[in-house]
Amino acid sequence: MTKKVPKKKKRNFLPLLLILLFLTILFVSVGIYFKSEYNEITEIKDSIKLSSNINQADGLDTNFLKAIVPNSDTNEKVIDVSNINDTIAYHFDTQSGTYVRKVYKGRRINIALTGVDSRMGDRYKHADANHVISVLLDSGKIEIISIPRDTPADAGYDDTTGQNKLTIVRAAKGRKAYFEELCRIGNLDKIHFFAELGFSQAMGIIEFLGFSNPHATLQVLRSRTALGGDDYQRVYNQAQFIRQMLFRNFEKLSGPLSDIMIGGGLLLVESDLTVGKIKDIISELKSRNFSNSLDNISIKIKPSFPAKFKVYDFSDKTTVALLSEKVKQHFKNQNDDEEVAVNSNLDISNKVKNRLNNVLNLAMADTSKSPQKAINRLNVLFEQRAWLQVADKEERKLIRNRFVDIISYSYEKRKDTLKAKQIRNIAVSEDNLFKLNAEN
Repeated sequence: MTKKVPKKKKRNFLPLLLILLFLTILFVSVGIYFKSEYNEITEIKDSIKLSSNINQADGLDTNFLKAIVPNSDTNEKVIDVSNINDTIAYHFDTQSGTYVRKVYKGRRINIALTGVDSRMGDRYKHADANHVISVLLDSGKIEIISIPRDTPADAGYDDTTGQNKLTIVRAAKGRKAYFEELCRIGNLDKIHFFAELGFSQAMGIIEFLGFSNPHATLQVLRSRTALGGDDYQRVYNQAQFIRQMLFRNFEKLSGPLSDIMIGGGLLLVESDLTVGKIKDIISELKSRNFSNSLDNISIKIKPSFPAKFKVYDFSDKTTVALLSEKVKQHFKNQNDDEEVAVNSNLDISNKVKNRLNNVLNLAMADTSKSPQKAINRLNVLFEQRAWLQVADKEERKLIRNRFVDIISYSYEKRKDTLKAKQIRNIAVSEDNLFKLNAEN
């Protein structure tokens, strides 16, 4: 008899394959994570540098981008000595930077007001101006809590990167994490509402407030070194501007045209506030004689920094003009590479106009084949109200109307008539707002 050879058992490689597959996925995931972290840090650095490739593609020069993108390195402390021959009128505020322990037990509404510095057409946002308008309803007062952009904050990076700053938190971790850091630094419990605006939107609001040269005014408010005091004086200047404009325009916000003013203003920014909520706040303050004294609006700089802040009267056109000239002279004398460039306003305006018209032409060509592509090409610029940087009001309106026509037409082609109507309503509200400004 032939001896039967036992059959070899088939080896089960499935567990081994599963282990290998798991390890492969693990290594790939780790690789993607670290690559993402590296890319994000690199993107943060690159997004605040000037890209010659982008400049050439868009027909923009370096100075234009400096006008809308801040210098990445603001850690260097610069304290200018006051010039005794300075003809610009100011007095000192010695209280806003000092630590004072106050316990307020009444109703408080905290509104985050953030100026972001993303480039035109870019969704990536750094928080360049950080303020909380804290309304103390039961006392009829407002506290403006202002925080310098480079205040240490948890942006999620290794300390060796130098990126853990409040300005980076907004870009790297989003709005919710940014609000948490605002509350931590400002000693607040929560942010109830927010309003966020970029460079173009800020210019529109400044123009509505009655400033004939909004670009020059914004240069003054964004200047870090030209007016002395580094980032603390800059954030104080912004807070003082908000304080003075709130007081000067408060009565108008409760008048017969308040719906147009408030509604039009909200459409210039990104916000979760409503016309009704703002009118309720104004009514509460008005019932407690808020508008009777500028002292009902105070400023607190956080973290506390015992300094003498210069107080300028931004409601005075002569003062603003002198400050603007001082900023320009500083750039010329120091060749300073700061947030704003020494261009003529007309030069910057023309570059913006040319860039927007080029993008509009491309979007118009997209509408027949891909209306969604046309929307995507224009959407961020529309949200930023980029046309508000065009100085000539007639040219500005023509460009704005092209945005509205192309985007609304594209939405209609996609059968989204509601969104198309919303786009057209934004244009109508903007026209009503600036018409009101011209009449007053």
